[in-house]
Parts: sequence; C-alpha cells; structure tokens
Amino acid sequence: MAVRLLLSCSLVTCTNTRFFPHPQNLFPCSKAALFCSLNVNNNNTEKQMKKQEPFVLTTPLYYVNAPPHMGSAYTTIAADAIARFQRLVGKNVIFITGTDEHGEKIATAATAAGSTPSQHCHNVSHAYKMLWNDLDIAYDKFIRTTDPSHEAIVKEFYSRVLTSGDIYRAEYEGLYCVNCEEYKVVLLHFENICVLE
Repeated sequence: MAVRLLLSCSLVTCTNTRFFPHPQNLFPCSKAALFCSLNVNNNNTEKQMKKQEPFVLTTPLYYVNAPPHMGSAYTTIAADAIARFQRLVGKNVIFITGTDEHGEKIATAATAAGSTPSQHCHNVSHAYKMLWNDLDIAYDKFIRTTDPSHEAIVKEFYSRVLTSGDIYRAEYEGLYCVNCEEYKVVLLHFENICVLE
C-alpha cells in the first residue's frame, strides 16, 4: 500500500495557560507555538476504517495505591505515540488506558491517607486523567475497574469460565505476601518485609 504523507505547519496562539503555565519561559516573544500535523493520503475513508479490524492498544491499568509517576507517564506516552502513528497510516485505533482499583494495597493506602478506599480510588484516578490531559494523551477509553460497565463484562467472563468448568471451588492454603501480591511457597519475614521480593 502506497502512503503519501503531507506535513503542514502553522503558527497557533496558545490561549490555554494550563498547557503552558509559564509561556514567557517557552516563547519569549508571545504565547505562540508551532503546530504541525501529518496528513496521510492512503485513500482510507472513514467508512472503510470502520470496516477494518481495530488496532487495539492498551497501557497497563495503573494501580491506584499511589499517584501517577514518571514510569506511568513513560508507558502512556509511548503508547500514545504508537496510537497516533497507527491513526496516521489509516488504522482504526482503539487506545485504552485506565486504573485498576482493587486490592489490599489500595485499602492500606486509603487508610494511610485518611480516606475511604472508594474516595482514594476516585482521587488517584482523577489525577491520572488530569496528567493525561496535561500531556495531551489522545486515548479513546479510560477504564476504571470499578465502573459498572467493566464489572458487568468481568461478571460475564467469569460466568462463562465457571460454566465451562475452568474455575471450581476448592480449598487452598498458602502464605500470601501483600506487597508481592502473590502466594509464596516459602515466605520469610524480617520486620514485615518479604525477603523474596
């Protein structure tokens, strides 16, 4: 497939000081930025794109026991670059990011912050959305594992797996490390620290 790329640039005035909190540091003369876009001429119409199999890309669903950090920004920026490129070449992209809001660590973090787990999840999830907005991340779906739509999909999945016999009730006894989030065959504790981490 031959693809023709057209680069067009224009000077735009920045009116949103949220993206440029100190414009004088970035643009000494004015609040302006060079805006470049890449247009692809590959004869893919919007109708054709909808017929294509989607290019689905997801970041990890970030754990909300702590606020966003450089590592979460790194993986999301990398995924955003991939999603943007795939869109440029005419792919029907579905870019997903979000937060994982289940686990004992979250309850511990919420208690330490003097909050309920639900409020803690909401605050940290909101912090992720705000950071992605500030970084101009162009995701299509932001998923929270506590959203009713996500819970419904998970319930349906587990219902099918239970029906097929792939999951069954049985007794299991083991030593669980909260920090590692896994059962250990041998768990050594020294001042509440898992030595195997």
